[in-house]
Amino acid sequence: MAYAIAQPFWSDGAQKERFLALPDDTQISIDSSGDWLLPPGAVTIKNFRLNGQLFETRFFVRHTDGTYSGYTYQWNDEQTQATLVPPGGATRSIAGLTWSYPSRAQCFACHSAAAQFSLGLETRQLNIDAFYPSTGRTANQQYTLDYIGMLSGNKAALFAAAAGSELRTPSAARSALLTTRSRGEGRALPMACLTASFAGLSFVKNRRGRGPPPSEW
Repeated sequence: MAYAIAQPFWSDGAQKERFLALPDDTQISIDSSGDWLLPPGAVTIKNFRLNGQLFETRFFVRHTDGTYSGYTYQWNDEQTQATLVPPGGATRSIAGLTWSYPSRAQCFACHSAAAQFSLGLETRQLNIDAFYPSTGRTANQQYTLDYIGMLSGNKAALFAAAAGSELRTPSAARSALLTTRSRGEGRALPMACLTASFAGLSFVKNRRGRGPPPSEW
C-alpha cells in the first residue's frame, strides 16, 4: 500500500515513492508518543527517481524475530532489473551526482532504536490527506489506515491530531479505496501540519545525534 509523509528528508532532489506491506492479520501499533511500531514480518519500501528514472529501491524489514534489516537495490539503466547492493554499500554517478547506496550498517545511522526504527511512520508525518486514484477520492491517511484495520494502540491521540489540523473525517476514509498509490512530494498542506511534522523530523534527527547524509533515509 502506498503512503506519503508531510515533511520528507531532502535527498539531492530525488523524487521518492513510499510503500508499506504488512503480513495478514497484523496491525501497526501506535505508542503514546505517536511513533508507529511495525509488526514482525512488515516491510517499508522506498523508490528513488531522478528525472523520472528509477535508480534505487530500499527495503526496511522487520523480521519475524523482531529484529530489523535494511536492504538496497540498484536499478540498471534499462529499468528492467534491480540488483542487491553489497553489504558494504556502493556509489554511482547519476545525472552529475555521486550517489551513495547505503551499507547495511549505515541504514541504522538513521533507523535507530532511539528513532523507533521506522522514520516516516508516525502520527505527525502521516496526518495528511492522500489521493486514492482507483476511486478518485482524497482522504486522511490515518483514518483510512484505521478503517481498513491496520492500526492499533493509542488511536485516540491519532484522531485528536487529525481533528486539530482540520483534515478529513472518518466518513471520507470509509468511501476511499483501501489499496492505492498516493500522490508524490510537494503537496499543499496546512501550515500547522507542516510545522508539526517538521518539528518531529528535526527531533528525530537530533535524538540520533546527527542528520543523515543527502542520500540516506
